Amino acid sequence: MTMQTFNHFSNLSGMPDSYIDLSESALHLCLLDTPGLDMDYYLEQLDIYAATIEHALPVEHNQRQVIDAMNHYLFEELAFCGNLEDYENPENSCLATVIDTKKGIPITLSLLYMEVGRRLGLAIQGVSFPGHFLVKAQIDGQQIFLDPFVSGCTISHEELDARLLRHYGEDAPTVKKNPELLRTASRREILIRMLRNLKKAYMDLLNFEKALTFIELVLTLEPDSAYDIRDRGMIYQHIEYPGAALKDLERYLELEPDAPDRRAILSFIDSLSDITLPPLH
Repeated sequence: MTMQTFNHFSNLSGMPDSYIDLSESALHLCLLDTPGLDMDYYLEQLDIYAATIEHALPVEHNQRQVIDAMNHYLFEELAFCGNLEDYENPENSCLATVIDTKKGIPITLSLLYMEVGRRLGLAIQGVSFPGHFLVKAQIDGQQIFLDPFVSGCTISHEELDARLLRHYGEDAPTVKKNPELLRTASRREILIRMLRNLKKAYMDLLNFEKALTFIELVLTLEPDSAYDIRDRGMIYQHIEYPGAALKDLERYLELEPDAPDRRAILSFIDSLSDITLPPLH
């Protein structure tokens, strides 16, 4: 991990949420793979997108026209789109790569959309919707939900419920009975979700060193995140640091005494205790 990225996220831990710059923080993640990345260039690209959209608007315009102009420019002229062909690629979580390739996953495309909207004076907010990140905005007094992964299309409550049904199956909740599903995600929560996406991607690739990097960054923002502590312990076990693994797994069960995987974790702890105990003389 580069110290620049680690220090940036460490500084975020004590910062008021409204002070967090999402685009800058997302670009700091890209430094992990590209240490010489020109962050200013990519921040300037977001400025250029917003300036181009603003130039295309009539002098007298409303918020709906700004959304329509954003959608036209970003998704028709620039052709930003969801990367369906290579969805699990960790590079989809790198904002710089998304700007270069014009392809990404829901959360990075939503982040880009939010940041361009912010430059145009729109308060577009993230929504950590189950399985698929979305954004929302107050447009002419009405709250609307948009999907930047699908050309910024407007999502009705009926479609939101349909997505929940596809995600959860027969026991799916509904947005009417569970309005918390549509609450605003804080900037810190957005970054944590991005980090966890990267953690999972690298764990799936069995790249434990990279996965460990992103867990450490999550824990700078959420030090008592039980499941991230558990995952770090499991990685320590894989890379043969039994003492560190034991400490994390014990801490996990302290934080989650009724964890659904308690029995399996206790079994791991027993095996690690045998390894780490000093020999009897």
